[in-house]
This record gives sequence, structure tokens and C-alpha cells, in this order.
Amino acid sequence: MDWETIKSKLKKKIEESVPGVEVYEYSRYLHVKKGDKGARIFLSYGNLRVLDETSRKFLVFPPDKIDDIVDKVKDILK
Repeated sequence: MDWETIKSKLKKKIEESVPGVEVYEYSRYLHVKKGDKGARIFLSYGNLRVLDETSRKFLVFPPDKIDDIVDKVKDILK
């Protein structure tokens, strides 16, 4: 899968599963915000990286684990 496909799937699933979330789509990453919490999702070296903006820590996922990434973003935004 290419980045554009992954990005559109992630955006759709996050908007469906997290009420009140704002998803901003950029060329190199997705920015997800809810209130004062946020996360950024990047494709880097063949893996998807989720940055928790509060703790500034990255989590690394394989690109086929979109559901796991959505669950982690939900946890970050709680």
C-alpha cells in the first residue's frame, strides 16, 4: 500500500471511531487533535510511526496494522 491509501484509510477510520476529533491531512503526516491532546502519524522507513504530542514518544507499527493504530490514537486522545 502506498502512503496516500494508508492515509485515507486512517483518516476515515479515526473520524468514524473517535467522536469530536479533528484530522488534518498533510503531505507527509496526519495530525489528529481532540481538545488539548494530539497525535501525528507518519510513514517512515516502511513503518507507521505514531507520535504522542504530550509525551513526545513515538510508537512504531507495521503498515498493515491500521486497526491497532486507530486504537492507540483513541488511547492518546482520552
